[in-house]
Amino acid sequence: MAFSVSEAELQWLDTNDVAGHYACWDYFMSDPSPKNQEFLQAWARFDGRGRPVYAPMAAAALGFRLWCKAVTAAGTTATGPVRQYMLGQSEMAMNGKTATMGVNHHIDMAISVARATKQRQFEIVWTAQRPIFGDPWAADNLIADATASNAQRDVLDALPNPVIVLGENGEICYRSISTRAYFGELITGDVLQRLQAIRLEWAAAEAESSSSAFPELTVQDACGGIRHMTVSVSRMVFAGQPAHLLSLADVTYIREIEHQLRTANRQLHQLASTDPLTGVNNRRHFFGAVRLGLQKMQLHRLPAAMFLLDLDHFKTVNDRYGHDLGDHALVQVAATAGRIMRKNDIFARIGGEEFAGFLPETDIADAVHVAERLRHAVSEVQLPLGTSTINVTCSIGIASVDAQADTPETAMIRADQALYAAKREGRDRVRCH
Repeated sequence: MAFSVSEAELQWLDTNDVAGHYACWDYFMSDPSPKNQEFLQAWARFDGRGRPVYAPMAAAALGFRLWCKAVTAAGTTATGPVRQYMLGQSEMAMNGKTATMGVNHHIDMAISVARATKQRQFEIVWTAQRPIFGDPWAADNLIADATASNAQRDVLDALPNPVIVLGENGEICYRSISTRAYFGELITGDVLQRLQAIRLEWAAAEAESSSSAFPELTVQDACGGIRHMTVSVSRMVFAGQPAHLLSLADVTYIREIEHQLRTANRQLHQLASTDPLTGVNNRRHFFGAVRLGLQKMQLHRLPAAMFLLDLDHFKTVNDRYGHDLGDHALVQVAATAGRIMRKNDIFARIGGEEFAGFLPETDIADAVHVAERLRHAVSEVQLPLGTSTINVTCSIGIASVDAQADTPETAMIRADQALYAAKREGRDRVRCH
C-alpha cells in the first residue's frame, strides 16, 4: 500500500507490477459521484488528450474555491485576514463529499482506499463514512487561539453598529456581518483607501493630543442608495495582533433631515424676502439690503442712487383688461429690469405697480442712463390681448443718496418726489430730485 501513487503514476508503470496495488487518497478518478462524472466530461472536452485526473488536481480546485470563500468573507485578498477567514470554510469536494478547513489549516475530508487495475485506474474498495480530521499538530494552542478569535468576532458581530478592523498596515482583518448591508460582499478599493486615510488621520490627531469631529464616509449600498456614515477609530488587539477598530454609524437619516431643514430655511428666507408674484425682492428685503449698502458707502465713501418706477395708468389696465393681464405686466416689467440691472444693483417691488432700485457706486448721471434704458425697455414690452398686443409705459424718479446723512426711507422720499414730478409732466419719462 502507498500514499503517493495516483492515476498519473499508473500511466508510466508496468501494469503487471502495479495491478492489485492499494492506495489511499481523498479522490480517485473512478469515483461514481455525479459531481465527479460531470467534471470528467467537462475535463475530457477541455483536455482532448485523454490525460487522467488525480487527487492533487482535485485538491488544487478545492483549495482555490475555499480561498475564494475566505476572500469574500474577509473583503480582501491580503494573506493575514484570509487565513483567519479560511477557518471553518466548507466546500463540496470532487468526490461529492463536504470538505472543511480545520483549525490548523488542514482539511477535514472523506478519504477512500482503492486497488489499481490493469486498465491503469483505481477501483475504490472502501470509503470513510464521515470526514477524517486533518492532523492538528500543535492543536492545543491553535484551538485556543481560534476559539478566542471566534469569541472576539462574535462580540463584534453583536455590536449594533457595523465595525471593520484594520491591521497595522491598513489591511482588513475583520468586518462584521452588518457591513454587508452597506458595502456588499467585497469592500471596494476606493472605500478601503478612504478607511485607511481615516485611520491615519486619527493616528495623527492622537499623536498631537487633538480631537476633531467624526469623519464621514459616503457609500452606495447594495440597493443603489447613498449612505452617509460617521467613523470612530480606536486601538485594539485583534487575534493577538495590534489593530484599529473602526466603528461606523449610519447618519443618513440625520443628513436627510438636515438637508430638509436647509431647504425649508431657504424657502422661508425666499418667502420672507421675495415678492411672490414677480420673484424680485420685496419691500422688507429691499430696505434691509439698502441699509447694508449705505454702511459700505460710509466705509469707502462711494456714490449711490435710488429710483422709484411706477407703471403709468396701471389702474386703467386692470379695470379695462383684467387683473390677469395686469399681473402679467408686472411680471414682464420685473423680468425686463432683471436683464438691465447690474449684478450689484438691488431691485424690488415695494407695492402695487411700484418698483424701487438701489444703484451702488453710481453717480446721478449714470443712474439717469440706467433709468432711461429701463424706461425704454418697459415701453417695448408686448402684452398679449387676444389676437393683438398692448404696451405700457412707466415713470421713474431718481435721487442721489448721501451715505452720511441718508436712510433708505429719506432717500426714497426724494425719489418719490422726483417720480411725482415725472407724472405731473406727462408720464413716460425720467426725472431727478
